[in-house]
Amino acid sequence: MPLRWIASSWTWPNIRITIRCAIAAWVSAVLFIIPAVEQFMGQVRLCDPFMAVLERELTILLFVTLAWAWGCLGIRLADLPRRHRDPNASLLSAFTGQYIEAAPTVIMAIFIFFGSVFFLYIRARQGPGPYLFASVFACICLVISLTTAALFPFPFYQVGQSIVIPLAFHSAISLIASIVIFPSTISAQFTSRLQIVISPLIKSIELHRGLMQFPLGEDAAAVFSAEVTSITESVSQSESALVPLAAAARLLRSDLIYARFSPEDFSQLQKLARRIVGRANGMGMYFTLIDPTRERFPVTPGPSVPATPIAVMTPTAGRSRPASVDLNVDAQPEHTRIDADSQYRRHHSHHHHHHHHLLREALHLSIPRPSKKEHAVGVFESHRYLNLEATHLHDPKADHHTAQTMALLSSSCDGLLGMCHDSLIAVREWLGTVRDGRWDFWVGKGEREIRFTQCLDPYRPSFQSDINSEYQMPAHRYLFHCYVYQYHLIQFSGVLLDMFDEIIQLETIRKHNRFWTPVQRLLRWDIWQVQENAEKNDDEDPGWLPSGCPPPRNAVEWVMSKIYHAVAALGGGNSLFALKAGILTILLCLPSLLKSTASFAYKNRFIWAIFMGQLTLARFRGDTAFGLTARILSTFLGGVVGMVMWYISAGSGAGNAFGLAAVCAVCFPFFFYARLYWPGPPMTNLVFFTTAILVAVVTSQRRFVLVTVGVAAAFVFSFLPPSTTIRRYQRTTLATTSSELGAIFCAILSFANSKEEREMQEIITSLIAVRSKLKRSLILRTNVIYEVCFYLLPISLRGRWPAERYHKILELQLQIAYSLSHLMSVVEHLEPAWTRAFLKRTRFLDPDFQGDLLAVISMISSSLRTGNPLPQITPCPLLDRFMLRYHGLNVIHQDSEEDYGLSRTLTIDTLQDEQYMVFCVGVSTAFGIISRLDRLMVAVKEVVGEQYHVHGVGLIEWVAPDINNYSDFTDQLHVGQDLELLSWQVEGIV
Repeated sequence: MPLRWIASSWTWPNIRITIRCAIAAWVSAVLFIIPAVEQFMGQVRLCDPFMAVLERELTILLFVTLAWAWGCLGIRLADLPRRHRDPNASLLSAFTGQYIEAAPTVIMAIFIFFGSVFFLYIRARQGPGPYLFASVFACICLVISLTTAALFPFPFYQVGQSIVIPLAFHSAISLIASIVIFPSTISAQFTSRLQIVISPLIKSIELHRGLMQFPLGEDAAAVFSAEVTSITESVSQSESALVPLAAAARLLRSDLIYARFSPEDFSQLQKLARRIVGRANGMGMYFTLIDPTRERFPVTPGPSVPATPIAVMTPTAGRSRPASVDLNVDAQPEHTRIDADSQYRRHHSHHHHHHHHLLREALHLSIPRPSKKEHAVGVFESHRYLNLEATHLHDPKADHHTAQTMALLSSSCDGLLGMCHDSLIAVREWLGTVRDGRWDFWVGKGEREIRFTQCLDPYRPSFQSDINSEYQMPAHRYLFHCYVYQYHLIQFSGVLLDMFDEIIQLETIRKHNRFWTPVQRLLRWDIWQVQENAEKNDDEDPGWLPSGCPPPRNAVEWVMSKIYHAVAALGGGNSLFALKAGILTILLCLPSLLKSTASFAYKNRFIWAIFMGQLTLARFRGDTAFGLTARILSTFLGGVVGMVMWYISAGSGAGNAFGLAAVCAVCFPFFFYARLYWPGPPMTNLVFFTTAILVAVVTSQRRFVLVTVGVAAAFVFSFLPPSTTIRRYQRTTLATTSSELGAIFCAILSFANSKEEREMQEIITSLIAVRSKLKRSLILRTNVIYEVCFYLLPISLRGRWPAERYHKILELQLQIAYSLSHLMSVVEHLEPAWTRAFLKRTRFLDPDFQGDLLAVISMISSSLRTGNPLPQITPCPLLDRFMLRYHGLNVIHQDSEEDYGLSRTLTIDTLQDEQYMVFCVGVSTAFGIISRLDRLMVAVKEVVGEQYHVHGVGLIEWVAPDINNYSDFTDQLHVGQDLELLSWQVEGIV
């Protein structure tokens, strides 16, 4: 429903925030002392607590006064070469432009350029947060001061007061409103946002318990998949809420409050919230493992760019075998691949030798017509994976074993899930009331361990002396899957217990109310640490950075090194954008600085066009194009609303101040409610209500024309070099994150050997940074459609943007990042002997396998950065090498020379060992990382294409055993005897 946001946001906390903002804006309108820059009043978040408002307003005033000081310096230097000085010149004569001289104007233009570059760089570098409006107001003050001072034949320093004084009143109103009208504290904001983090987790636990009872089968596959998606979305909502929580946590030490709890007492809860969300993501992995509709490796080759060579059909033994086959998107729709894969799945249980036949059929069906070709990639990997499916990854009894183990898992975990659900509700209620509470944990450790071992029931008969010769033990993957869920649930419960310990400790030591002041924090306040969140618009392309050099040996080398790094940094994306924006500002200022057009520019308020050009120009062309459409449309509609407000207040007269105040009093609550809670694009929201208020209060009827001029200039300027597109930025980001994921993977393996606390913290920080970059890239791609649309004439000059293919790469990288987080947790909890056994089984310390793995990561990163095609033959599939030796349930391979002090004999006690559970989770996680790297390689090939084709490689036929004799084949198998023969029936662990 389009209007559902109204009901969902209709709560008392939101209503009181709306009332506060409406009153503050109405007071400003009544005072009528804020000039044109008051347009941004509606954009400032008056709903923040007092300390947040104080920090933001001080930052704004600091930047504006700094801009005023810079402008005064420019005015003073510009007055030195002035030939004609007339301190008695009138305003009317000055506004005609007759006193403009070339030399002073050039000096002022230089100061406008460098000042704009400085503040716009800060805006681009810091992103959303307190710096955004501070830098915007600073640019406004700078431009107004210097363009106006250029008209006067004397140093007109006071022009900056028209900006600084109104903003000082604006800050005073904001601070008074935050104190008097429904005041709130940083601590209250933090606890509210922490409740927003916890609420989706409560829903996810409810979905977990319901899904455990869900009947598996083909008929219910779609419903099951939808429920799994709901769990993933709930955890994603909780993780997204961590960003505003971190913004509130940053200000906790600055809070001024009278309460029992110190603001800093809540900081530990933020760390625990971050950990518990990570464990919730791990719990959801189980359902993605058993989901029958989950995405597997693409056994049918995918289409790619036309750089892939066209197939040459060579007859072999009466049949045609393509080395590479063209795929025509028009002739072969996307669903053909899915249908072929589904057909392969349905017939998978009949004869394994049909795999290659089905693949050839899919390829021959996709032979293109002569036009609009795309070419097949991943043929080599698909053949190899088909062999793996036939020899290792298929189990005809998978549905039965999955249902059996899921029922046991539900029985063993439902009680603990129920306790986690109730405990999360208790934590949320405590955060909402901050009152005393009691929590009783009615299930002890012993009972949990008894329930924990129920998942071993299908495996117990194989360890009994009176084993039935006809009994077939399930493959080890089913136990591993259960261990994955149980491990993350135990970790989830452990974090929840830590959260309760923290709460109980606070309730114990904080008995009485007292004042908590931020005196120490204010003395250490560092303005450069002020940022709303970690989502800064960093330069994702490290290619412009200078290469590493030996450290400087003396002071001269140190100074030269700093100078070199500073000059090299000018090639960064944010620096180039700031320089480009400075040039645009100068061009838009020309009508105000030339004698022939200065009078016209002043009378028509051309300063609006300058502001709109600065605000609309973005680092990426797609964002600028979106700003063009959003600002023009919102300005027009907002102007219509503003005129309606004006005519209602004025009636048939020339204007009525009392009527206007009354109309504003009625409209502002509705305006600010929509401004704060309407889920549309923020820019559209801001510009619409800003224009409505400006037209109604200031009657700027020319605003629409001026906005159009400014945004059109910014849009045209965005095409001039240096020009950056969201598409290029996304490719560069994916290349950078690929490289960073490889570095983190190596760091985790190093930590497994050293177990140094410092390394662990660095790895965790790096993982959070990589996930933040990937999610920021996901948000940025929203406006990529505007880049594509403006390339249509009516068809794209550069071809369609393969958004879904890039999205697949991004999703795979996110999955790898989460898997690395889980791998880090596993390594942290493994004992040294088990760690060495884990690294031995996964081949993570095997130089040959590690070389292949790191080569794959390097090739993926390089191809994404350069756009060069990948070779047809790569080390992928890595999974083939990963499964070189079959272990099954065993920890140590029967042919291994070292056992690291662990038992070679597999017993039921071994299966019940907690370290064995962690070991199995690590193997499962490693399997997931390797399989996703294989899929990532194919996904990248679909974008960049293939090269270096070798005809006939990897197409050797292999005939699998007849599965009709499956039961006869396994009749004589016993635990500890010929377990390797079971390798062909074991489906992938992940």
